[in-house]
Amino acid sequence: MVDITGKIRVFVYGSHKKGHPLHDLIKRGKSEYVGRRMIHDRLAMTSMGAFPALIDHEKETRHVYGEVYVVDHETLAALDMAEGHPNFYKRRKLWTVPKGNEKALRVWTYILTPEAASYTEDTIEPAVWRPTNEEKEWVDEHERQLAQG
Repeated sequence: MVDITGKIRVFVYGSHKKGHPLHDLIKRGKSEYVGRRMIHDRLAMTSMGAFPALIDHEKETRHVYGEVYVVDHETLAALDMAEGHPNFYKRRKLWTVPKGNEKALRVWTYILTPEAASYTEDTIEPAVWRPTNEEKEWVDEHERQLAQG
Protein backbone atom coordinates (compact mmCIF):
# COMPACT_ATOMS: atom_id res chain seq x y z
CA MET A 1 0.00 0.00 0.00
CA VAL A 2 1.49 3.34 -1.01
CA ASP A 3 0.36 6.00 1.47
CA ILE A 4 0.15 9.74 0.88
CA THR A 5 3.86 10.08 1.61
CA GLY A 6 4.65 7.56 -1.14
CA LYS A 7 5.68 4.83 1.30
CA ILE A 8 4.91 1.18 0.65
CA ARG A 9 4.24 -0.73 3.88
CA VAL A 10 4.48 -4.51 3.95
CA PHE A 11 3.45 -6.84 6.79
CA VAL A 12 5.58 -10.01 6.86
CA TYR A 13 4.73 -12.93 9.11
CA GLY A 14 7.03 -15.79 8.15
CA SER A 15 10.18 -16.39 6.13
CA HIS A 16 10.80 -12.67 5.54
CA LYS A 17 10.92 -11.74 9.25
CA LYS A 18 14.22 -10.88 10.94
CA GLY A 19 16.25 -14.03 11.59
CA HIS A 20 14.41 -16.10 8.97
CA PRO A 21 15.74 -17.45 5.65
CA LEU A 22 14.27 -14.86 3.24
CA HIS A 23 14.85 -11.73 5.32
CA ASP A 24 17.86 -10.89 3.13
CA LEU A 25 15.44 -10.06 0.33
CA ILE A 26 14.12 -7.17 2.44
CA LYS A 27 17.58 -6.12 3.65
CA ARG A 28 18.95 -5.99 0.07
CA GLY A 29 16.45 -3.35 -0.98
CA LYS A 30 15.74 0.07 0.39
CA SER A 31 13.71 -0.82 3.44
CA GLU A 32 13.01 0.52 6.88
CA TYR A 33 11.87 -1.56 9.84
CA VAL A 34 8.72 -0.05 11.34
CA GLY A 35 8.20 -2.60 14.11
CA ARG A 36 6.21 -5.58 15.30
CA ARG A 37 2.52 -5.35 14.57
CA MET A 38 -0.63 -7.44 14.65
CA ILE A 39 -3.45 -7.73 12.18
CA HIS A 40 -6.92 -8.93 13.15
CA ASP A 41 -8.97 -10.32 10.30
CA ARG A 42 -10.81 -13.39 9.05
CA LEU A 43 -7.53 -15.22 8.50
CA ALA A 44 -5.78 -18.28 9.89
CA MET A 45 -2.08 -19.10 9.82
CA THR A 46 -1.20 -22.54 8.59
CA SER A 47 2.01 -24.44 7.99
CA MET A 48 3.11 -25.33 4.49
CA GLY A 49 5.96 -27.36 5.99
CA ALA A 50 9.00 -25.10 5.69
CA PHE A 51 7.04 -21.84 5.64
CA PRO A 52 3.71 -20.40 6.84
CA ALA A 53 0.71 -19.14 4.93
CA LEU A 54 -2.29 -17.03 5.77
CA ILE A 55 -5.57 -18.41 4.48
CA ASP A 56 -9.04 -16.92 4.46
CA HIS A 57 -11.09 -18.11 7.42
CA GLU A 58 -14.78 -17.31 7.08
CA LYS A 59 -15.95 -18.33 10.56
CA GLU A 60 -13.92 -16.15 12.93
CA THR A 61 -11.41 -13.36 13.14
CA ARG A 62 -7.95 -14.08 14.51
CA HIS A 63 -4.78 -12.23 15.47
CA VAL A 64 -1.74 -12.61 13.23
CA TYR A 65 1.64 -11.35 14.45
CA GLY A 66 4.48 -10.12 12.28
CA GLU A 67 6.69 -7.20 11.29
CA VAL A 68 6.05 -4.11 9.19
CA TYR A 69 8.60 -2.65 6.79
CA VAL A 70 8.54 0.34 4.50
CA VAL A 71 9.98 -0.86 1.17
CA ASP A 72 10.72 0.57 -2.26
CA HIS A 73 9.02 -0.55 -5.48
CA GLU A 74 11.91 -2.86 -6.39
CA THR A 75 11.70 -4.69 -3.04
CA LEU A 76 7.93 -5.03 -3.40
CA ALA A 77 8.44 -6.52 -6.87
CA ALA A 78 11.04 -8.94 -5.45
CA LEU A 79 8.61 -9.95 -2.68
CA ASP A 80 5.88 -10.50 -5.28
CA MET A 81 8.19 -12.80 -7.23
CA ALA A 82 9.33 -14.71 -4.11
CA GLU A 83 5.72 -15.19 -2.98
CA GLY A 84 4.45 -16.22 -6.41
CA HIS A 85 2.01 -13.30 -6.57
CA PRO A 86 -0.70 -13.51 -7.89
CA ASN A 87 -0.83 -17.29 -8.50
CA PHE A 88 0.39 -18.87 -5.24
CA TYR A 89 -0.01 -15.97 -2.82
CA LYS A 90 -2.10 -12.92 -3.57
CA ARG A 91 -1.08 -9.56 -2.16
CA ARG A 92 -3.87 -7.92 -0.13
CA LYS A 93 -4.30 -4.62 1.76
CA LEU A 94 -5.08 -4.93 5.47
CA TRP A 95 -4.94 -2.76 8.58
CA THR A 96 -2.69 -3.33 11.57
CA VAL A 97 -4.24 -3.09 15.03
CA PRO A 98 -2.80 -0.22 17.06
CA LYS A 99 -1.31 -0.95 20.47
CA GLY A 100 -0.82 1.84 22.97
CA ASN A 101 0.02 5.05 21.11
CA GLU A 102 0.68 3.31 17.77
CA LYS A 103 -1.34 4.28 14.73
CA ALA A 104 -3.20 1.72 12.65
CA LEU A 105 -1.24 1.18 9.45
CA ARG A 106 -2.56 0.18 6.04
CA VAL A 107 -0.21 -2.58 4.82
CA TRP A 108 0.24 -5.11 2.08
CA THR A 109 0.52 -8.77 3.03
CA TYR A 110 0.35 -12.10 1.23
CA ILE A 111 -2.63 -14.48 1.47
CA LEU A 112 -2.49 -17.98 0.04
CA THR A 113 -4.76 -18.42 -2.97
CA PRO A 114 -7.73 -20.80 -2.55
CA GLU A 115 -6.19 -23.22 -5.06
CA ALA A 116 -2.93 -23.45 -3.10
CA ALA A 117 -4.74 -23.58 0.26
CA SER A 118 -5.87 -27.15 -0.38
CA TYR A 119 -2.29 -28.28 0.44
CA THR A 120 -2.10 -26.71 3.88
CA GLU A 121 -1.38 -28.47 7.17
CA ASP A 122 -2.63 -27.57 10.68
CA THR A 123 -3.41 -24.03 11.74
CA ILE A 124 -1.01 -22.27 14.10
CA GLU A 125 -2.27 -20.60 17.29
CA PRO A 126 -1.30 -17.99 18.27
CA ALA A 127 -0.53 -16.99 14.71
CA VAL A 128 3.19 -16.27 14.98
CA TRP A 129 5.69 -18.23 12.86
CA ARG A 130 8.66 -19.77 14.68
CA PRO A 131 8.94 -16.95 17.20
CA THR A 132 12.13 -15.89 18.92
CA ASN A 133 11.99 -15.61 22.72
CA GLU A 134 11.62 -11.85 22.33
CA GLU A 135 8.70 -12.32 19.94
CA LYS A 136 7.06 -14.81 22.33
CA GLU A 137 7.25 -12.25 25.14
CA TRP A 138 5.78 -9.54 22.88
CA VAL A 139 2.92 -11.81 21.74
CA ASP A 140 2.19 -12.97 25.31
CA GLU A 141 2.07 -9.36 26.53
CA HIS A 142 -0.17 -8.39 23.63
CA GLU A 143 -2.52 -11.33 24.26
CA ARG A 144 -2.75 -10.42 27.98
CA GLN A 145 -3.63 -6.82 27.13
CA LEU A 146 -6.29 -7.96 24.68
CA ALA A 147 -7.80 -10.31 27.28
CA GLN A 148 -8.03 -7.44 29.79
CA GLY A 149 -9.92 -5.35 27.25
